[in-house]
Amino acid sequence: MILTIFFLICSVLSFLYAILVWSVHSGTSFFLVWVAVAGVFLILAMANKFHLWKKLKKPVKVIIITFFSLGMLFMIVTQCMIFSCFGSKGDPGLDYLIVLGSQVKESGPSAVTVWRLKAAIEYLENNPDTKVIVSGGQGPNEPAPEAVIMKQYLIENGISEDRILTEERSKNTAENISFSAQLIDIGNDSVGIVTNNFHVFRGVALAKHYGYANVCGIAGGSSLRFLPNNLLRESCGLAKDFLVGNISFFGEKGKAASASDNSSAKTTAPVNPYPSGFYEEPFDLVLEAEGNGRIFYTLDGSIPDKEDMVYTGPIRITDISSEDNQLSARTDIMAPTMWGGAFAPGSPVDKATVIRYAQEDENGELGEVNTSTYFVGYQDKDDYYSNVKVISLVTDPDNLFDDEKGIYVTGKKYDEWKEGSEYDPALDQWLVPANYLERGKEWERPVYMEVFQDGVSVSCANAGMRIHGGSSRAAEQKSFNIYMRSEYGYSKYNGDLFSGNNISEYDGSVIDEYDTFVLRDCGNDHKFSRIRDKLIQGLVRERSFATQAMEPCIVFIDGEFWGHYEITERLSDDYIESHFGVDESNVILIKNGELEDGEEGDEEEFSELSKWVRETDFTDPANYEELESRVDLREFAEYMSVQFYIYNYDLSNQNLAVWKARTPDPDNPYADGKWRFILFDTEYSSGIYGQAIYSGNSFTDLEKKECLPRDLFYGAMENEDFRDLFTEAYNDITENDFGNERVDSEITKLDAEYHEMVLDTYDRFWQFWPGGMNRENNLSDQIDDLRDFFEKRKYYSDEDLKELLERY
Repeated sequence: MILTIFFLICSVLSFLYAILVWSVHSGTSFFLVWVAVAGVFLILAMANKFHLWKKLKKPVKVIIITFFSLGMLFMIVTQCMIFSCFGSKGDPGLDYLIVLGSQVKESGPSAVTVWRLKAAIEYLENNPDTKVIVSGGQGPNEPAPEAVIMKQYLIENGISEDRILTEERSKNTAENISFSAQLIDIGNDSVGIVTNNFHVFRGVALAKHYGYANVCGIAGGSSLRFLPNNLLRESCGLAKDFLVGNISFFGEKGKAASASDNSSAKTTAPVNPYPSGFYEEPFDLVLEAEGNGRIFYTLDGSIPDKEDMVYTGPIRITDISSEDNQLSARTDIMAPTMWGGAFAPGSPVDKATVIRYAQEDENGELGEVNTSTYFVGYQDKDDYYSNVKVISLVTDPDNLFDDEKGIYVTGKKYDEWKEGSEYDPALDQWLVPANYLERGKEWERPVYMEVFQDGVSVSCANAGMRIHGGSSRAAEQKSFNIYMRSEYGYSKYNGDLFSGNNISEYDGSVIDEYDTFVLRDCGNDHKFSRIRDKLIQGLVRERSFATQAMEPCIVFIDGEFWGHYEITERLSDDYIESHFGVDESNVILIKNGELEDGEEGDEEEFSELSKWVRETDFTDPANYEELESRVDLREFAEYMSVQFYIYNYDLSNQNLAVWKARTPDPDNPYADGKWRFILFDTEYSSGIYGQAIYSGNSFTDLEKKECLPRDLFYGAMENEDFRDLFTEAYNDITENDFGNERVDSEITKLDAEYHEMVLDTYDRFWQFWPGGMNRENNLSDQIDDLRDFFEKRKYYSDEDLKELLERY
């Protein structure tokens, strides 16, 4: 009876403790373990009350006692390990601390995280030469990556920002340790793992397993109230890490992670202690073979084979920017017509060393290809290398520049045209047949992509690459579509391409998975301001229609500077699903008048809509009501207001993107079956080329084009309700989104951010073009023209709208 009561009391206490643990919203579900413990005690109470133990057969009792004894032994051993590090203070004069991330909230770091940060602050104050890495990604319901919040806390408490490095990708302790290894030399640097006292043993054990040669622990405090939970959780964590191979009690070492989980491992690979990244000084790269197989490598981006260089000793990695241009020297990237051709840069471009290496296995076959990119001495180059993302694209040069299969050159398609009967030297450059005009999967090439932020590799992926765009394909600098596919490794790119600024309209979450995206050359604006599309879409991003997230970056191809690009969302069914919660299988997306994504026959819905709009009288209330049920007219009114105001010269079925859910979902307001609009490629506007001038009448210009925007707009304008809707939207957008002060401020901000990148991109591609030879004045003129357009536009556009409304 007494034992039954004891078990019942333990059950109740365990359940109450589970509620206590749950109540702090720690971000984990470990409280369920205490619920399970309560259940075990309840079972024991019932078993004792009904004398079930006596009824069990002896072999069953032996099994139960054995498992119970092993469990108790395991708990005793692991708890002794955990308590052995409770008072760790760390060695003095360490090179680095690594503060392991824990939960952060809107108000700042959680109590558990604060204990860790206080221990780090105390050590850093006593050891002024020590630097600190704060490590932690963004978990569910966290406002930002843990590393970002922890860095802010350290700065607020007196730690200089130049002593702090951040690692913002890790999701658990093993990743904290592994990913932080990319920021330091774990073979030589002395490192202190800073975490709560109950967590120190496991943190140090993981660090030793991942190859940290000189590591110790530094214990922060913890809450006595939650100590039982934390101790039990640590025992479970030790068991899990041992079982999955994250730690070992027998001396085996693991390997610190490469930049990302986007690239798939195939076979054993050589050990490279130097991760891709930015290095201040030259160094000797030592590759350590696993086993006796030889290592083969290349330095030109091609895949190594057994005909390539054999690794025999350290490879000197230096700043090679002063060496002769290779890929940058190509001029067959643009058709040489009577309108001109491409010019090679007149001086060496910035460069990085790209090494691709593989080891032969016991059968003499080469294993997994590893790729590393090293930027040396860039602390003395332009600030933008540390202010924006840097993307290294590595592929066999033949994939881009071979006459037969190269996607970046004029190639055999141009040669065949030039030698044929249709040759016309006066043909517009963007119409001249060339390899780079080809489309489709057969013109997709494999590429290894690595993304750097603040000088550190933050992600990498094997992917597919195609040339992107319309007429801009014929320009010297070309855009790229990047495709994630399982055939390359992973079907999704896992990473925050837009620094937390790409938010789902459906659920408010940060979008950090992509099937595909674009590295865009700024389209029609590539030789001009290079900020038009970013400016315009940014000004109207809060409107009801969809826009594209964009972020500037610098691209290198096989280690050579390729200039400023915009990382840009690519319009696809995946884009719709990410933003609006409509399953991609239920999306109909029409782009440039053609079915972009959907099922065969879906394009007929768009064609039927276009025909119906042309033939229907919308002064009839019934017809207008049907139009409202088929098209989101508020979106359309706002969308057209922007297009008219910026005077988008490209407004037609080209550069038009509309979408709808094929089957309505009553639980999703975006899946109501109405056609909706996406704004994209807006740069052929706002005074560019001297065509879309501020005094131009974009309303009458649209009337000359046969396209859905014309038919839908002028058809709907016949109805007074839509005229009122459009006028309201137009006035709101032009007075607020495009208010002079707001536009001027945004242009100033973007010009400051982009200025040096744009000038260097001029030098890379258009050094001998008149605008490039006088690059500073040219850019200044382009920015002034952009300001001038928006300063003067409203008067003329308002007058044009007034004239239009007088028709009705």
